[in-house]
Amino acid sequence: MKETATVIAIEDDSIWVETQRQGSCNACAVKQGCGQGMMSQLVPGREHYIRALVDREQRRQLAIGDRVEIVVPDELVLKASLIVYLLPLLMLLAGMFVGNGLLPGDPGSILGGALGLLLGAMLVRWHAHSVRNDSQVQPRVLAASADIEAISVTGG
Repeated sequence: MKETATVIAIEDDSIWVETQRQGSCNACAVKQGCGQGMMSQLVPGREHYIRALVDREQRRQLAIGDRVEIVVPDELVLKASLIVYLLPLLMLLAGMFVGNGLLPGDPGSILGGALGLLLGAMLVRWHAHSVRNDSQVQPRVLAASADIEAISVTGG
């Protein structure tokens, strides 16, 4: 997945960029029944902030306000979704079963589920921190301003 963004901050090994939500809802067959489509109509033009890794040469060439093209591998989006959504849910369910085993009844299930959900959220945060600088699982800058214009002109 490629996206054009604006540089808003520059760090030692990365940049922060701002992107605009893309309107793919018009091409989707289920746009009337989709929560994402309904939310995008309620809050149009919502910005997203993404941290993208850059090498030293790219960092020297970039300035705040430059337009860049970032790339996020498609399989990364799926893996990240599974980790962010599925891991806390599985931990909540596991916590409910363990809590019910230790303290039978609803109070044990509720307490265990809450603790499991909290642990799942902590695991997601730990995982995100552990892969923060891994170029295999982070967005990367593909092209800078002049290169983007050249790609647009040539149709590439």
